[in-house]
Amino acid sequence: MEKEINEKEIDIDRQKIVTYWRVHDIFGLLAVTLSVVTAMLLFAWILVDTWWDTWRLFLLIVSLFLVIALIIAALAFYILPWLYERRTEALRYSLVSRALRVESGILFRSRKTIPFDKITGLELVQGPILRYLDMWIIKIQTASTGSHAPEATLLGVLHPDQVREDILTAKDEYFKSQ
Repeated sequence: MEKEINEKEIDIDRQKIVTYWRVHDIFGLLAVTLSVVTAMLLFAWILVDTWWDTWRLFLLIVSLFLVIALIIAALAFYILPWLYERRTEALRYSLVSRALRVESGILFRSRKTIPFDKITGLELVQGPILRYLDMWIIKIQTASTGSHAPEATLLGVLHPDQVREDILTAKDEYFKSQ
């Protein structure tokens, strides 16, 4: 896409974004694994009436699950890094003359333009993983979303406080020019 006149690209830390997605997915995989193992233990306990048989069945199920998990993990360590890099390369945030532009996606590309007059709130968010990586998310709220979900989420912005101020300043200048 061609750059518009007065377009200001918002700098992002692509390496931190890749690290965030990796850590986020690892915690998700751990949560799913713990849930599945707990469900298998309950399933084995309900199906088998003796204690020893319960543990033998449980160990068999867990062994099968671990083999499948290792195959998935091996694929994940080879495929996911490539996907994270491509996904991060496709990520672009910029301020144009009357709007904020957000571009993302690999297979399904998304180009969202949010006019400044529609922006009702900017929220800086930092959870434990983001805090560890010294990153912030900027959530862009608009009145038109009809829900509590943000219209856009800016991840990995290098100077989030400055970007927030830049958006607010650009919004004020837009209203002054009207």
